[in-house]
Amino acid sequence: MKSLAPSPRPDSGEKYSRIPSPSIATGRYTLPSRRIYPHQWNWDSALAALGWAQLDPARAWTELESLAGARDGDGMVPHRTSAASAVTREPERAFCVATGMKRSMITTAALVVLAVTAIAGVGQAAKPAPSTLTIAASDTSVKFGAGATLSGKLGGSNVSGRSIRVQEDVYPLSSFTNTGSATTNATGDWSLAVKPTANTRYRANVGKTDSPTVDVFVRPAITLKLSDRTPKRGQRVRFAGRLCPEHDSVAIELQRKTSSGWKKVASPVLADVPGTTCSKYSVRKRVRRSGSYRAHFNADADHAAGNSPRRRAKVH
Repeated sequence: MKSLAPSPRPDSGEKYSRIPSPSIATGRYTLPSRRIYPHQWNWDSALAALGWAQLDPARAWTELESLAGARDGDGMVPHRTSAASAVTREPERAFCVATGMKRSMITTAALVVLAVTAIAGVGQAAKPAPSTLTIAASDTSVKFGAGATLSGKLGGSNVSGRSIRVQEDVYPLSSFTNTGSATTNATGDWSLAVKPTANTRYRANVGKTDSPTVDVFVRPAITLKLSDRTPKRGQRVRFAGRLCPEHDSVAIELQRKTSSGWKKVASPVLADVPGTTCSKYSVRKRVRRSGSYRAHFNADADHAAGNSPRRRAKVH
């Protein structure tokens, strides 16, 4: 049988060096001994195929295909094959029946194991890599009226041209709602500009994959004006301004800079500004020495702490 003649494999050296002596790996099957047993044996090839399955499944299939390729006319797999013959029966009938049954079982078992290994391998290769989705914010603290850019990356397979849903949950937290969408580029990257009006938690979603969350905190926009920035010593000066978004009836702090930090000198209460989404404040204080002032908002449930620009009063 010409197809069974051993032929050296160009890669049969180092790759198969773990095969223990005296087994010899040839092109088509494994020999127990090249000099004493220069044939392919059913029993040996079946067991060798089980070993090959752990190292090289393709080589294991070659082992069994070589053995099955020597079937006789009624489909029986031979006990031994060679270039000249295929022996399907042993000299003693009783021994042949018992041995043949055992060898058939081993060959069948080897085929089943290899089939399962092959199917599992195909399934593993066909299974797409799990998707991953990230999210980050260009700024995690912004002033009211300013925006931030959310961006991230979709990982896994099929990442190009995917629609990413961006969801938000405004403080105090309740539930996520859709706020926009973005499309991934060829490498899975995406971005979306947002303009939160209050502290907001964001996440991204695609299919069944959610990203981690990221928070963007919003500071109120606060102004401060002095009625006179160069007052006389002891003169009363009006400090006034606006805070957006509106926080009517909330007390803020008018602070003065000292050597140990900012010190509260007044607590004006915010009032409504009709027709706008802002609140206003005003307070009069006697100024006895030069100094820097600012208006300060203490953080609440939906907005971060914020300050107005500092203003200097220079007494003369």
